[in-house]
Amino acid sequence: MSRIKMFLHGRFMPGGFQRRIPIRSLLLHLVAILPLYPANYYVAPSGSDANTGTLESPFLSLAHAHQQVAPGDTIYLRGGEYFPREKTVFSRQGEASAPIVLAAYPGEHPLINGRDIPEGNINHASTATWAFEGARHWKINGPLTLTNGRGAGVYIADVRYLTFTGVESSYNGKRASRAAHGFMVWSGDDILFENCDAHHNANHLWKEGENQAENQYQHGDGWRIFSGANIRLHGCRAWNNLDDNFDFYSADQPIELMDAWAAYAGRDDASGSITGIPGKSMPLLDPWDLLWGNGIKLGYWEDSVAHKVVRSLSWANNGAGFHMNLGPAVVWNSAAYGNKVRGFDYTDGDRHEMINNWAFGNAYEDPGYPLAEPDGSLSSHNSWEDDMGLTVSETDFASLEDSAMFGPRQADGGLPGVRFLTLNAGSSLIDAGLDVGLPFKGSAPDLGAFEAGDSLTALPGARKPPLPGRMAVVNYPNPFNPVTHIRIDLPVAAQVSAVIYDLAGRQVVRLFQGYRPAGRQQFSWNATGRNGRKVSGGVYFLTVRSAGHAKTVKLIYMP
Repeated sequence: MSRIKMFLHGRFMPGGFQRRIPIRSLLLHLVAILPLYPANYYVAPSGSDANTGTLESPFLSLAHAHQQVAPGDTIYLRGGEYFPREKTVFSRQGEASAPIVLAAYPGEHPLINGRDIPEGNINHASTATWAFEGARHWKINGPLTLTNGRGAGVYIADVRYLTFTGVESSYNGKRASRAAHGFMVWSGDDILFENCDAHHNANHLWKEGENQAENQYQHGDGWRIFSGANIRLHGCRAWNNLDDNFDFYSADQPIELMDAWAAYAGRDDASGSITGIPGKSMPLLDPWDLLWGNGIKLGYWEDSVAHKVVRSLSWANNGAGFHMNLGPAVVWNSAAYGNKVRGFDYTDGDRHEMINNWAFGNAYEDPGYPLAEPDGSLSSHNSWEDDMGLTVSETDFASLEDSAMFGPRQADGGLPGVRFLTLNAGSSLIDAGLDVGLPFKGSAPDLGAFEAGDSLTALPGARKPPLPGRMAVVNYPNPFNPVTHIRIDLPVAAQVSAVIYDLAGRQVVRLFQGYRPAGRQQFSWNATGRNGRKVSGGVYFLTVRSAGHAKTVKLIYMP
């Protein structure tokens, strides 16, 4: 709904307008307050771009909704399947205190199907389903899925301050596009991917009439990142992507990868290789195969960038579990299992830092050539080092069955609770690590991504309280003097407005205006108005608006 319509409907005062307002006064109010209030727009598969964009009259296309938004606004995607006929470009710019939010409507899961996007050329941006180009201060909140695109599911260039939470990009490139990554970052700073998934991208890469032999080895990564500062991936999964699951080889700034799971790179669902040359037996060790099908590919063309990987798992990939390439890499508390080449391949480059890692069941148990002192690398407290005296076996682990790793995430978006590769009591990997500043139990850190006993309760996101089903607002004490505490429970991350009015409907003070994450929010009011002076004793109303909903509670101040 537009700001003017919201104002005319009386949504900025509890209970709406109770008296007639002269036109001149109304216009003055409009000029004064319209820039302060964010708007909500709604998009639905059954909508129309001729509609007004309200919850009752939603738009059809994201592209049309994008043209309406201003800093602080929110676009809600209703559940169901969308079939855009061209890529959707996001270029509008929010502000630090008023980001633009694109979110799944609470309790619903939109799916963006790129089947109708034209072929274009092989450039990543031309065939992407979503392209963020020049955007600033956006928050994209799922759960939502982009699938079946011709090119990248999400393409990012020249952006700042983007956060993707709960976004899945999968099965892109099936229709013969090349370089169909799940998420591709060409350039951009301050980007966070949180609890996102990328899988089965670019399974089929050649067009009818083309030379299959020349085109079958095109890229198809879960994440492909080229350039940008402060790019972070937390709690992300990538599996069954044609090339690498996480490819940072071209990234010219350090990337932080935490609590990541990477599996089955270069493999299809039939357990065979789609990256290796047909008919060639595994393991593959020629230079081509060392570059493709890696779980996590690090490094850079120049020996200057140190990506950091923490508490991450890489298993059953056609290449290496972790491939360091040329640039230095920092890998702490991570694990490699059942990869077709090496678990940790740091044969290239120097100044790597490898601490508290284990490798088991890979084609080559030696993770790489021995490191020499002159290269400046640090390798300490890893399972393969002779001075550790460790032998890793199946008995160290609660389970080697990985199907739950690809299952539904927890209610708050965190990684699913699993037993796969968690440590059994009595494992020699327990308390065998070096304190690098990460949380641990016992006398010392365990090796690998999980501390002993980690399963349903110790994974990222699992310890957070469940999110409320609807917005709730309470205050205590009430009546109060001198201060009352206000608790707001949000079912979804969104823009929030918290305003206190007097009995006449006049605004006393705005407690908060801005974006807040899902979950519990805390505020206080000390009975002062906008001028900083104490208000008179009596009854006041707190109205909280968020995600198209409003709640009003009574506050009683007794001086």
